[in-house]
Amino acid sequence: MVYPIGKLLRPLVTFPVKEVKGLENLPNNISFVIASNHNSFIDALVIVVPVIGYLQKKRIYFISTMFFFFDFMLNLLFSEFGGSIKLKRNVRESFLKPALKQLKKGNIICIFPEGLPNKRSNIRRGKLGVAKLVLKGKVPVVPIGIKGTLYIWSRLKWLPRPKKKIIINIGKPIYFDKYYKQAGNRKILEKVTREIMKNIGKLCGKRYIY
Repeated sequence: MVYPIGKLLRPLVTFPVKEVKGLENLPNNISFVIASNHNSFIDALVIVVPVIGYLQKKRIYFISTMFFFFDFMLNLLFSEFGGSIKLKRNVRESFLKPALKQLKKGNIICIFPEGLPNKRSNIRRGKLGVAKLVLKGKVPVVPIGIKGTLYIWSRLKWLPRPKKKIIINIGKPIYFDKYYKQAGNRKILEKVTREIMKNIGKLCGKRYIY
């Protein structure tokens, strides 16, 4: 249940979403990490609605640098479902400790490995933070591919265009338990990140070339 103002505004977030595929892939009895492509300011919002709607009792925390809009909207609409983990400027891996803390509590962490929203439709190189989070948290990662948000409200299209439709593809959990003890090995981190990004690419119809 969202706050009263959230009940009024939530349809504005969800109406451009045409289809959500793969909700049954979301683990219901364990904590996990969601990793998604990132093209728009509204990506976090279009993810949280179907995920929390399906899992209900779970809480979801997003790692993002788009605080000026993101924090306000997420807290306004979905405060009791989770929130945001702030990235501190010039502090390396500042998100890691608070994110691991939430995973230990049984919650969900959503991270955008590309960083800031991409101005183009391609998939950029994924940052290693997602691999460190998964290996140190000892949890599976669920890849998500979002189609359509680039043309609704993004760094490419600053004015919202709600007539465009969004498709969300949720992949099956990926387990990296054989690498849990190698979270400090850069080659392993690169390998894990590459595997995650390739799956995200497949889900959003893009080829990951890195």
